[in-house]
Parts: sequence; structure tokens; C-alpha cells
Amino acid sequence: KQNSSLDCHVPCPKKQYDLTEPRLKDPFGEKLKEIMTQIYTYLNVSDITANFGTKSFEQQVVELEMKGAKECCQKTRVCALHLRKYNDALLTNETVRMIDAFNMLDEFYQLEYTTKKLTQKK
Repeated sequence: KQNSSLDCHVPCPKKQYDLTEPRLKDPFGEKLKEIMTQIYTYLNVSDITANFGTKSFEQQVVELEMKGAKECCQKTRVCALHLRKYNDALLTNETVRMIDAFNMLDEFYQLEYTTKKLTQKK
């Protein structure tokens, strides 16, 4: 009895999904994949797959980044970090909006620039 009374006075929340048409062309996503391919080739590792834009790729890259940190290999660690950021942007580009993916990368590079600038002053 109380539930029906409550339903009359308080509306139930509704979920609304706005579906959009898939992109016919994705130049931003293609550019991200191109950059990731260059980093992947430069890194020259065979123990990770090149399935860009997937969670499994992200997991492999995180493991590679940790391996680079353990072995004190800056090249591996930095390349893996950048691959992870580009992969995150690719996932965001595919699921949310292109501008959100771009803003993620922009924030990352602004932070990188600021960090380098501060360490060079010391």
C-alpha cells in the first residue's frame, strides 16, 4: 500500500540513451592508431599484440610499463605510458566523443610539459 502511494507522489527515475549513427570516417581515430603503430614499432616488443583500442591491449601495456619501471628502462616505460594514454583516448573516441578524447591527450601533454619544465629548472 505504501509503495503505490509513494509511486503516485515520487516519479521513478528513467534512463535515457541517445543512440547516434556510427561515424563513416574517423580521421582522429585513424591518426591515433597511426601514432600508436609508430610507437609500437619503435618499441620493438613482440610480447604484446597490436589490438589498439581494446582493454586487453591496455592491460598488456600497463604490464609493459611496470616491467620498464622495474628494469629501469626509461624507453620502455615512457613508450608504454604514451601507448596507454593513446589507447585510452582511442577508447574514449569510440565510445563517447572525439573532443573528450582530444582533451584527455591535451591534459596529459600539458602535464608532461609542466613537469619537464619544473624538473629542468632544478
